[in-house]
Amino acid sequence: IPEEGRDWLISRCLQGTAETRLLWLAQLERFEGSSFTLEIAQRELPGPAQGDPLREYVLGGLLAAGQTERALELLAEELRVESRAAKLLELGVTARQNDRRDLAEHAFQRALSSEPDNIAAMRHLGHMAFHAGQKPRAQSYLEQVIRPGLPDPESRYFLGEILREQGRNESAQGLFLSALGELEE
Repeated sequence: IPEEGRDWLISRCLQGTAETRLLWLAQLERFEGSSFTLEIAQRELPGPAQGDPLREYVLGGLLAAGQTERALELLAEELRVESRAAKLLELGVTARQNDRRDLAEHAFQRALSSEPDNIAAMRHLGHMAFHAGQKPRAQSYLEQVIRPGLPDPESRYFLGEILREQGRNESAQGLFLSALGELEE
């Protein structure tokens, strides 16, 4: 697009509500590409606020562009203000995928604090504890996650491994068979 049109579009991206700015950013991205648009979006990024779509756009853009360090800084800021369990889970998964176990665990613990019966948070915490070799902690979470009618072969397998190490072979075998059955469905 001509420079004056681009300047006009940029000015629209920097004013109005976050939702309006996102719409203008989408248009800018169509014409100028994602890296240029991400640079514009970061110019006047507001401070952390729960559920700010503009900050979510920047976080996703930074991760997609491979700017992991800056993205994780932004994620840590988001964790300080977020209180919705679903969003905390999403932030935790993002942190876990980027090898930030500390941020992930913090996010999942906060999700569990806000919703004590949150199966997804318990599942993530159980899996992280299992991989970290914290078997008693993993067992505590995984035993709460595994429920009849709720397929979760990975959790069943992990708990089966823990029980096998404890010499509880019949219980472990039952979990292994159940996990295999779920995988075949």
